[in-house]
Amino acid sequence: MAFPGSYTTIAEKFVEHYYNYFDCVEFRCHLRGVYHAQAMLIFEGESIQGQDNIMKKITSLPFKTIKHVVTKLDALPTTTGGILILITGQLQADDDKPLSFSQVFNLHYEGESYSIINEFFRLSIHNIPVT
Repeated sequence: MAFPGSYTTIAEKFVEHYYNYFDCVEFRCHLRGVYHAQAMLIFEGESIQGQDNIMKKITSLPFKTIKHVVTKLDALPTTTGGILILITGQLQADDDKPLSFSQVFNLHYEGESYSIINEFFRLSIHNIPVT
């Protein structure tokens, strides 16, 4: 499959667009269009399926402000013309200390656009026992 540009460039632009909208509470509802109707999200171990259910989840998150900072982005083309994206970075919600996170997007290519078909999100919180 020929990509209309470098798949890495497409991934970078997609992630920038996604976080710009996600990080603005007023614009987060506009992310509906980036999810495939049958998309599946694993959010901190919770499985959520379908565009409507995913939007309910991400628009009901309790923080007022959030900022994602991407540390590293890796992308690979899939055999079906999509793009698999792995992001690691830091996020800060409200006045909490910044936390490390990992996120994976599996973009589905259909027609002339990409949509999220699968997504994983996980905070990298380590419970270190006190001795």
